[in-house]
Amino acid sequence: MPKPIVFVPGFPASELRDANGDTVFPPSPADLLVSTRKRAFLARMRKIPGDLVPGPPIRSVLGIAKQAQSLYDLLGHRGYQITGDGDGPDFRAVGWDWRLGVDEPHTIAAVADAVRSFAPRKVIFLIHSTGALVFRAFLAAHPELEASIDHVLAFGGAWCGTLEALFAVHRGHSESILGIKLLTEDEGADLIGHTQAAYDLFPPDAARTDLGEMQLVHGADGKPASPNVDLSWIKPDRLVYAKPLADSANERLGKRDREFGSLPMTNVVGWGGPTWPAALLVKNDVVFPAEDKDFGDGTVPWASASWIQGPNVRTLFIPIGAFVADPIPDLHAHMWESLAVTQILKEVLENAPRTPLVAAAADSDEAIDIDSEFVTIRLTAQSTDGKPLPDCVALAKVGGTPIPVPFNGSTRKILRLRRAGFHHNASNDVFRFTIDFHWTGGSHLNFGVSFRAV
Repeated sequence: MPKPIVFVPGFPASELRDANGDTVFPPSPADLLVSTRKRAFLARMRKIPGDLVPGPPIRSVLGIAKQAQSLYDLLGHRGYQITGDGDGPDFRAVGWDWRLGVDEPHTIAAVADAVRSFAPRKVIFLIHSTGALVFRAFLAAHPELEASIDHVLAFGGAWCGTLEALFAVHRGHSESILGIKLLTEDEGADLIGHTQAAYDLFPPDAARTDLGEMQLVHGADGKPASPNVDLSWIKPDRLVYAKPLADSANERLGKRDREFGSLPMTNVVGWGGPTWPAALLVKNDVVFPAEDKDFGDGTVPWASASWIQGPNVRTLFIPIGAFVADPIPDLHAHMWESLAVTQILKEVLENAPRTPLVAAAADSDEAIDIDSEFVTIRLTAQSTDGKPLPDCVALAKVGGTPIPVPFNGSTRKILRLRRAGFHHNASNDVFRFTIDFHWTGGSHLNFGVSFRAV
């Protein structure tokens, strides 16, 4: 019998439905292509909570772009039966209204009910992204249910915030399909800018929280800042709705504790996807530098995802990029699909013995761009408890003499290869080589890496 799982998705990854059970979010293309319907949709979304209630996690968009369905497929191969709304004999999915706060009482009650539904069996919490903040709010509200939790498996947890939320609120993302723009940047910013959970995702108050390496936001004076404390960046016409949301987020979540407690957790952190590395708050604006792949998983900075700590917290870094058997990068939304995660799922869900985690992936863009001067290889090597492997050295066998990459007490390393001089050896346009990992007491040999070459 599979271990029971309670799944808490991220933001904005839950459906919103009306009183008839019809899905309002995500909207259909027709809802956004017709101007009158678009205005009605946006107005309805801004009326919070209005007549909308949370539905299940979004399985897919238009039946094409998999969301939670990609996770459900993986769990299905491991014996889990999951219905259309995300329930099953050993599985409960808790959709939540992401327009409200991460600690909204109805959401927390739904999480608690999901745990109780499996009693006396202990549950595994599978949490993704903003779901980490929902989970912490649940623990604070229901400490009596901590004994009902067997393990926490987190993917890309936004434990200490993310700049992606700040970008979405301030500048906004546009949405299009087949080249037809459905939402403009301003419409996207207006939609997300009215949601409390977006402000809950801003990095917290540096004066009240031990940010560690999370010094992502600075004010005009150059000092660490929180967008929920320094409100100078908010555009004047947005202040009427943005200030109350920022004030609420700061009051509730401005002070955060890095200590997770004694619960056992496997905390999966990705790096290798374009992620905002910093933000500068100036008058009525936010300055973002270029996205950087070495800062996170494409949405959440690794410094935030790895910020949480505790005596039983095992933090595992996985490189995001092109693997030999899986060249499509598994960014933030689909981290569980990474080949590097297969071992983790077996350990947590199937009680497989823990073994050291080693992995290497080529940068997904450089791996296929024949004109790029370099190919970046991201490597990770960690012991069974997530700590660095002792005296670990990776030997990249790319020529007559292997290239050593010493980890020097770290869990992550980067190898950059100049593309010139490499010629295809695995197919008509692919160069393949292997990496041997050696450490005190063990080794992992012939880890394959590949990229395009002439």
